[in-house]
Amino acid sequence: MAIRHLILALVVVGILVTPSVAAAPPLPDPNVHYNMRARLEPDSGLVKGWLRLRLRNTAQRALSEVRLHLYLNAFSGPNTRFMSQSRGRMRYSSWDPAVPGWIKVSTINRGQTPLAGKLLHDGTVLSVALNEPLPPGEDLSLMMEFRSKLPHLFARTGVAGDFVMVAQWYPKLCFLNPDGTWHSPAYHAYDEYFAPFATYRVELTLPAGWTVGATGRTPRPDPLENSDLQRLHLEADGVHDLAFAAWPAFTKHQSREAGVNVTLLSVPGRGARDRILFNVSEALGLLQRWFLPYPYPRLTVVDMPTRALGGAGMEYPTLFTTWTPAWVPRWHRGVDVLVIHELVHQYFQGMVATNEVAEPWLDEGVTTYVTGLIADELYGANRSIFGLGAVRLGHHQNRRLSAMWSGPKPLAVGEPAASFKSSGAYMRTIYSRAALLLATVEDLVGRHAMLAALGAYVRRHAFSHPGGADLERLLLDAAPADERQAVADLLDGVVRGRKVVDYSIRCGERHIEIKRTGDLALPLKLLVVTREGMRVREVDGTPWEQEITAPRLVRATLGPVRRLGLDPTPADLSCAVAQDRGARRAAWQWTTVVQHLLQLVGP
Repeated sequence: MAIRHLILALVVVGILVTPSVAAAPPLPDPNVHYNMRARLEPDSGLVKGWLRLRLRNTAQRALSEVRLHLYLNAFSGPNTRFMSQSRGRMRYSSWDPAVPGWIKVSTINRGQTPLAGKLLHDGTVLSVALNEPLPPGEDLSLMMEFRSKLPHLFARTGVAGDFVMVAQWYPKLCFLNPDGTWHSPAYHAYDEYFAPFATYRVELTLPAGWTVGATGRTPRPDPLENSDLQRLHLEADGVHDLAFAAWPAFTKHQSREAGVNVTLLSVPGRGARDRILFNVSEALGLLQRWFLPYPYPRLTVVDMPTRALGGAGMEYPTLFTTWTPAWVPRWHRGVDVLVIHELVHQYFQGMVATNEVAEPWLDEGVTTYVTGLIADELYGANRSIFGLGAVRLGHHQNRRLSAMWSGPKPLAVGEPAASFKSSGAYMRTIYSRAALLLATVEDLVGRHAMLAALGAYVRRHAFSHPGGADLERLLLDAAPADERQAVADLLDGVVRGRKVVDYSIRCGERHIEIKRTGDLALPLKLLVVTREGMRVREVDGTPWEQEITAPRLVRATLGPVRRLGLDPTPADLSCAVAQDRGARRAAWQWTTVVQHLLQLVGP
């Protein structure tokens, strides 16, 4: 009896001291509402639409205009900003001038009053002048008729044979700033999107027999009598975008993963179902444990056919696209990391809706970093990208190799998307350098404190639009007192500046020379191997040059590895007595070539 009481007492104590899992945040009560009727004609790539847009003036002054994004106009010709920047090539696909894309808004009414619209920039923004100002706190309802022409599938949206990816396809409200101005830049090739949270109700008509995967809830279609058409009622609450994929050949699988209803739409016979769902289930479980429970009732995953590769690897609220061809072997984790990456976007930027145009690192950089944590957890830190016998490549090393191409003065991580002149520079900076920056901060503050800071960031800013300062503040709060200045200097120098971390060491018979040629200094550790054994010693990384005595030296390595991920010359961080440095550099160059080959099927 005493033993039974003791066990019961321990159970009760365990319940009391176990930290409770945070509850899913309530969906926001949006100030924007889309009610649409749309008819998809896949053969012509046309979407005929009618939109009732309701919005509340949340600004501090009256509005005299409303601005809308017309993203598909970016594909209307070769001279738009998007086409000039991308040169008509993006995401393993090319623009077809014979199949352009566009949006035409034919009527705009406020009640019974027709309103005039004016195209801005290159036609990717529409300004609608209001007949009467809209006071702060008041609601506005606009009725629009529009026609959207989808391009050949290119850069996230379009038609590929009988497959249709319908994204950024409707007049989409720009983001209203508190001062009454509109965030309404032209569509740039490296921009993604920034919009207010909204509710969507879409009555979609399309050919019978087609399967649809969409943002939000997709009820069973209703066949239309005496017609070869079907009608679906799409519903989504508390999201900032709505997209859908449609294809008559989809295989559909529904399951419950990590407590979430998941729909997987894939290619017949591909055989990737278990692989994709394993990554979804495990990654979603970690995200919910680290940050917040997934707040939406459903998640849809679209595994794209290869001919639709231009739409693969893209995230939308409650929906993401991936690509998992059968020929990619299990030991190549690039496709697994792609699934994890797009899933992480459900938190960053799906729930924590940062400005992807002005501060893309908060979206792609944070997502890439968290993706690496999850991939390492599932597949091992030294083989989370590639692992075939002794040939291995981890996620952190993969990003480090990518960032090595950034040059001696890389761009600041906090640059807006429009600052980048090439997709390569954008990827190296916004994905790789940003992820390496966060890994460096993690190494300074500790993994537990880092996850706690990110968790606080998600919980505090779910369903809002935080900026970089909000994340940096929490990272600084997570830093121990003796590392706080190093973290502050690092964030300031890499996010807003072009400062670099750059060290090198050289081994002599009885000493080690350490040089710092980068602007940023970090506390470091030195692994010293002598003929008598091995030891690790703390090193002040501040001096430009220093010499450490090490009699009977064999080799030395400067680290830790994750702390020096931003160093552009990793080959200079280790040395050995009488070692051929040229051979060591050649090995790093060869590894870089291999890494770029591996990225052909990676995110």
